[in-house]
Amino acid sequence: LGGINQTLPQTFNIVVTPVNDAPVITPVSPVTLLEDRSTNIVLTVTDLDSTLTNVTVTATSSNTNLVANPVPVLGTRANWTMFLAPLTNAYGTATITLVVAADDQAERTTNSFGLTVTPVNDPPSFNLSPNLVSVLEDAPLQKLTNFVINIRKGPPNEASQTVTFKITPADPTLFAGLPSISPNGLLSFTPKT
Repeated sequence: LGGINQTLPQTFNIVVTPVNDAPVITPVSPVTLLEDRSTNIVLTVTDLDSTLTNVTVTATSSNTNLVANPVPVLGTRANWTMFLAPLTNAYGTATITLVVAADDQAERTTNSFGLTVTPVNDPPSFNLSPNLVSVLEDAPLQKLTNFVINIRKGPPNEASQTVTFKITPADPTLFAGLPSISPNGLLSFTPKT
C-alpha cells in the first residue's frame, strides 16, 4: 500500500541426493589386424563414486570363429590391458564388447568397438622324402614319384591355390634336362651324358 514494496523473506532447503554413477572405460577406436597377428589394447577406468578397489573389466566377441570368448583382460584399479588375439588362420569381422563394473557392482558401463582381421596368403609347406638322389652317369630321364610329400597349399581357406616348385641346381652343367618338380611331388631330370 502506498507504493512501498514489501518483502517477506522465506528460507527453504534443497537436498541433492547422490546417485551411484557408473564407471567409465576409455573408448576404443576400430581395430584392424592382419591374419595371425595380435595386439594389446590399454584401457583406463574412472569412477566418480568409487575408489576403484574392486573394479572388473570383461570383454566378449560377437564372432567366436574369429576371437574366442572371453577375450582376456587383465589389470587392477584404473589400469587394464586387453589381449586381442584372433584364432589361427581366421579372418573377418567382430564386435568386441567391454563391460566395466565398479566396487559395488551395481552400476556398469558397456563400450563396443569393431575388429577387422584381414586375410593374408600363408606360405605352402612340404617335405622331401629322400635326402639324396643317386643315379648313374648316362642314365635316361629319371622320374621319382613321391619325392615331395606332405604338400600343403596353406590352411583350408587356401585349398584352391596351385603349388609350384622352383629348383635352382648348384651345378646345372650336370644335367641334360634340368630338374623339375610337378605340383603332385614328382621329381624329373635327365643326367648329362
